[in-house]
Amino acid sequence: MAKKLNTAGAAARFAKLADTVEKEQKAVERTEIIPIDSIVINKDNIFSSNDTEESIAELAKNIEENGMLHNIVVAEIEPDKYLLISGERRTKAVKLLGRDKIKATIRSDLSELDILKMLFFANSETREYTNEEKIQIIEKYLVKLNQFESTSEKEAAKKFREYVSQAFNINERQASKLITITSELSHSLKELLYSDIIDINTAASLAQLPSEYQSYSADIINKALKRNDSDSENKKYATVLVLSFAKQVKAVISQTNTAVSKDRTSQIYHRRKLVQSEKELAQIVQKLELNSINSEQMIDLTKEKEKTEQVIEKYNGILKKLENRIEVQLQLQHSKIDQIYEDIISSMDRETNYMQNESEQEIRTKKISKELKAVDIAVKRLIEICPSKELEAIRELLEQYKQEIELSKK
Repeated sequence: MAKKLNTAGAAARFAKLADTVEKEQKAVERTEIIPIDSIVINKDNIFSSNDTEESIAELAKNIEENGMLHNIVVAEIEPDKYLLISGERRTKAVKLLGRDKIKATIRSDLSELDILKMLFFANSETREYTNEEKIQIIEKYLVKLNQFESTSEKEAAKKFREYVSQAFNINERQASKLITITSELSHSLKELLYSDIIDINTAASLAQLPSEYQSYSADIINKALKRNDSDSENKKYATVLVLSFAKQVKAVISQTNTAVSKDRTSQIYHRRKLVQSEKELAQIVQKLELNSINSEQMIDLTKEKEKTEQVIEKYNGILKKLENRIEVQLQLQHSKIDQIYEDIISSMDRETNYMQNESEQEIRTKKISKELKAVDIAVKRLIEICPSKELEAIRELLEQYKQEIELSKK
C-alpha cells in the first residue's frame, strides 16, 4: 500500500526552505541609496561607446519628470565602494541633475568573471543591437574572457555560447554562428554582413572557409552586385553563387583531408619517434663527454651514437616524404578551388556580357520603332494629300516591320 503523503509536513519544510533561500538572497543582494561619488565606473563596459551628451541630457529630463524606473546595479568591492555593472547612463543622468545619491541594487561576493557576465547580461537584455554591434560586443567579451587563466574560469568560458544565447535572446545555434563569425569571418565579409548584403546564415557558412577562400567569396559577391538588376535581385544572385562556391570548396577540402589523413597520422607517429631518438642521442653525447668512461665504453657509445643518428636520418627522410605528399595534395586542392572560382567568375562575365548585349539590342529596337513610327505618320499624311498604290504598299510594309519588332520584344 502506498504511503500517504504528509502535505502539512511538506508545506512546512518548503516554507522553511523558502526562508533560507530568501535570507541567502538578502545576504548577497540588497537595495540602498548610495553616494554617486562612491561608484566606480566600470572600464570594461563595452556598451557605453554610443552614449552621447544629448542622449544623457534627454534621459536626465525623463528621470526628472518620471523618476528612475529601474535601479542601477553595482558590485560591492570594498566597504562603501561600488563597481558599476548596469546603469552607467542613468548614473550620469542623475549626476547631471545635480543629485549626489542614487538608488542601487548592491551585489556582494562576486568574482571578476561574475561581474563581467552580469555586465554583459544586464546591458544586452535591455537594448536592441545590430549584427555589427553584437559581433563587436562578443569580440570584446572574448578578449576579456581570455584574461582568466584559472581552470574553473576556463571551464566557465566554454559556456560562452550559452551566455550569448541568453544575452541576445536567441537560440544556441544562432549564438554559435555569431561566435564563429566573430572569430573566423574575414573583415571584408563582415562588412558585407553589416551592409545587409549577406545574412547571418551565409556569413556563418563562409566563416568555415580558410581565409584565402573567404577572399574569393568576397570577390564573387562584389562582382555579382555590379549587375544591372535591382539591388534585391543582385543580393539573391550573389548569395546563390557564393553558397554554391562555399559548398564546392568544402567538398574539395573534405576530399583533401581524407586523402592526407593517413599521412598526417603517420607524421605524428614518426615525429614522436624522432623526438625520442633525438633525446637518446643527446644522452649518448652527454655520456661521451664524461671523463670517467673507459675506451671500451667509448667504442660502444660511439657505435650507439652512429646507430641512433642513422635512425634519426631515417625518420627525417620519412617525414620529408610525408610532408611532400601532403604538400602535393594541398596544391591539388588549391588548383581545384582556383578552377571553381575562375569558372564562377567566367560564368558571371558571360552572363554580364549577354545582358549588356541584350540591353544594347533593346536600345536599337526602341530607336528603330521610334523611326518607323515617324515614317508611318509621314506616309499617312502623304496618302491623305495624294493617295497612291505605291504609298499604300509602303504603309503595309511599315506595318509588317512594326509587327516583327513587337514579336522580337516578346
